[in-house]
Amino acid sequence: MQELAEDNYILWESGKPPESAVVVEGWERTEDRLASVSWGLDGGYMGYWTDY
Repeated sequence: MQELAEDNYILWESGKPPESAVVVEGWERTEDRLASVSWGLDGGYMGYWTDY
């Protein structure tokens, strides 16, 4: 929780219950992604999600 708060993904005060956290960003930032996991997010191959 503390790491997410430090990276500004959530608003949360240390020592408070996790339920009190507020999500600021609900997804990972694209510049932090490894190339191997970013497929499909930029409009690339989406067959895995659409062919079933």
